[in-house]
Amino acid sequence: MTKTELISPSSTPSKRVLTAAEFQSLAEVPPELEWFANITNAKTRRAYQFDVKDFTRFVGIVRPDEFRIVPAPT
Repeated sequence: MTKTELISPSSTPSKRVLTAAEFQSLAEVPPELEWFANITNAKTRRAYQFDVKDFTRFVGIVRPDEFRIVPAPT
């Protein structure tokens, strides 16, 4: 199969699984959820989740997007 055949309009599905808005909302998935999903050991995952929750309480973070506004130490 050629590169052109792979991206030809005839090969696109007639019905999309996600709407454009749903696809865009995937970017809003908190990075820590993706990171936790890749930890296969349940005990390690649980320990990291506890540590992240403890840190967020310590610095007063309520929403995941607030991680971006925590200033780096100077």
